[in-house]
Amino acid sequence: MVKQVTETKRQISGVSVALTYPKKPKGITFILSGANLGIDNYDSIKDTLVERGHLVVGFYINVLLPPWKNHRNKANKVKEIFRQLQNEFGIKNYSVIGHSIGGKIALLVAALHNSDNSLYYVLALDPVDQTPAEFTNGSSNLSLTDLGDVVIYVTYTDNASVLMSEEHDGKSIQKCNRNIKLISHKGAGHLVYCDGQVGSLSWANACPEGNGFKNRAVKEEILEFIKQKFATDIFSQTAAVVQDVNWKVTGKVSDKVVSGISDIGKDFGTFFGGKR
Repeated sequence: MVKQVTETKRQISGVSVALTYPKKPKGITFILSGANLGIDNYDSIKDTLVERGHLVVGFYINVLLPPWKNHRNKANKVKEIFRQLQNEFGIKNYSVIGHSIGGKIALLVAALHNSDNSLYYVLALDPVDQTPAEFTNGSSNLSLTDLGDVVIYVTYTDNASVLMSEEHDGKSIQKCNRNIKLISHKGAGHLVYCDGQVGSLSWANACPEGNGFKNRAVKEEILEFIKQKFATDIFSQTAAVVQDVNWKVTGKVSDKVVSGISDIGKDFGTFFGGKR
């Protein structure tokens, strides 16, 4: 348990963010919420990161403002905020974890704002590439390949509903970008990564809830994943070394992590369980 933790809210680059960090943070990680979901829904992820020595930037994703180019605007803000914190804390690199629309925005950060190769990890938790579709639009997709040393993980759940289409989920994004490492959380609900109640009037209540056992196991697994992948010692290693760190599933959830065309083909029957 980290004894000295600072929690504060600040305006940086015109955005109100929640900063939580230990006395001497060694890394910076953003948490981008789902669309209009309170950032406190991700406290367990935040606490896990702070325990690993990270300065955590909680970024509430309001998809209503600005009314134009909302997702790209927020991706740009992530980079602007990082630059200011980089100068303030003397930390050279950062990572981004995003959920739902926040997951899509995390991917936009990688696709559009990594010319300086300062981004280490992106973890997109059940991203929703909609309004507009930019990685799965079928004609002019943004690419997530050839992005330097950044490592991208994407999860997908049983999230299909009237609000979210399988054609624009994490699995579909990975089909267009085979370098992405895909983690299946089928059977779990879209809100499995959240801690609390999202409110009775929230859009999120229209999402499938998922299996209770599966939800609990996936939540445990993703926190353990973050503990291992976001350890503070990665910030003193080269990205090439970081890429060689292999994630091993805990055994509580039987899904696999796959990446690349050959792995997809080899594991298609057991991993995807046939056609979705």
